[in-house]
Amino acid sequence: MGILRSKARGIEYEYGINTYPPAQDSFGRTLIVDAAMDGMVKQGYVLKVDWSVNDEVGNLAYERGLVNLWLLEEGPYEFALNGSRIYDDAEHYEVSTPVYRTPLDAVIYDKVSEVYAYFGTQAARQKHGKVLTYKNNISTLKSASGMFESVAWGTHYNICLSREVCNVDIWNSVERALIPYMVTRILVMGGGEFVACKGGMFKFDPPHSSRLVGEDACFVISPRAAFIKQFSTFDTTLERGILNLRDEPHSNPSKYWRLHDINHEAARNEFHIYVRDCMQTLFLTAFERGYFTDAPEIANPIAAFKSLASDVNEMKWKIELKDGRNVDAVDDILIGYYLAKVEEMISKSSDADDEDKRAFSLIKAVLNKLSTRSIEYLVDGLDWVTKKVMIEEYGGDIVESITLCNEFSLIDEAVLYYIGESVDFDAVDSRFDPRDSLDFVKTAIPYVDWDKLATWVKEGLTKSPSDTREYLRTNVVKKFTDKVTAVSWAKVYLEGKPLEMMEPLAYTEKEVKDLLERAEKPSDILEKLVRR
Repeated sequence: MGILRSKARGIEYEYGINTYPPAQDSFGRTLIVDAAMDGMVKQGYVLKVDWSVNDEVGNLAYERGLVNLWLLEEGPYEFALNGSRIYDDAEHYEVSTPVYRTPLDAVIYDKVSEVYAYFGTQAARQKHGKVLTYKNNISTLKSASGMFESVAWGTHYNICLSREVCNVDIWNSVERALIPYMVTRILVMGGGEFVACKGGMFKFDPPHSSRLVGEDACFVISPRAAFIKQFSTFDTTLERGILNLRDEPHSNPSKYWRLHDINHEAARNEFHIYVRDCMQTLFLTAFERGYFTDAPEIANPIAAFKSLASDVNEMKWKIELKDGRNVDAVDDILIGYYLAKVEEMISKSSDADDEDKRAFSLIKAVLNKLSTRSIEYLVDGLDWVTKKVMIEEYGGDIVESITLCNEFSLIDEAVLYYIGESVDFDAVDSRFDPRDSLDFVKTAIPYVDWDKLATWVKEGLTKSPSDTREYLRTNVVKKFTDKVTAVSWAKVYLEGKPLEMMEPLAYTEKEVKDLLERAEKPSDILEKLVRR
């Protein structure tokens, strides 16, 4: 098993969903999300089983509050056939993917989430009329006063790391190793959006809020960077940090720390999603194995984060270090330090395989293009580059350019292309064309059979990855639905008794298929599966 396949990970996508004209009150927006969720149950993609909020130990009060806000008579039901969790998170339609272990599955379940979002939107329209859904992390509007206002929500990446190297007691070493990476990686992972600004600066109004206000709006590489206030925080919505301290492992708590990365960004291009997963997994594994102990220290990480995100035209991408040097974010930090350490890890690791080496070469190729500022080669590959070029070609004033970005993020019937359905692209409203994106990724990553993507995504609507605990988790729930009293990420409660799955990469099809097929009642599973 290679390095990429040794790590359990997944992503939480918060989709912005609202009527047009938009509902302004919390009650109205909640009703829209609830209608979308209810529609997924009626369409058969979500099973009628309860989510065990009591297992969400790191966020228990918030989770209980979500249940109390549910407005329909029945539910909420949140467990999708493929192991995803679909729920209302702060008036957003959230799709949290099942646990996966490959960059290809990262793409597949990303696109599954888009299709889920479209199906939910269609259901909400039956009750609320014109409903629009966006895969982005920011809303920037021009108010009646003429000022621009921006608010943000999340795309969160999660990966299981060893608790020995990642925990609150040694968090200073985590910050030392990872903050320079988290700041500079936006050149690869940025979503590209317009953010309210004032004199080129980002101003919160009121100062202790999470709302940005300004007389202008500027296109940035990473809209997420504009909302960062601290190095590390427990908060995910107001006092956002570069790193997040939430301790909610969803696995063996004595063995794993689930790094909850709240500063991922929504992406549409398959290449972006694939290379992002490769980069995150290899770089964070190198951190776990002790390769980042002497990472370059940024003089002012928060200021650098915002400055780098804003440098979208001149692309100087300079970072001031604590030792006084002014270095290149790509050449000196991403390539010169982090990529070099990953290369060292791969060369010394007996578990590195050809998939890992291809992933490394792919990351290196992208960083080399960024090093020479040859971003024209990354159009339809990286989202921020694609949007930048789109704006330069089609954009008018700021409001028109913001609209273009929103249209790129719009989830409409174009996503049906990902499940093999015929789409009239002349009739869709979305500016994102999956045909262009797929053409790019087929050339850039030729060792994946992208012609099968529609088949894989269609299967992914109802099936989980077969090589993680999701295989057991989903199939137990499907087989004994009427015996399931609750489900969470690491447990299925069968007739009130917990079936624990504390190893996220265990309980695979290879391990438990025969047992599942022979089982006639829940006790056949509970008695024979020893807690791992």
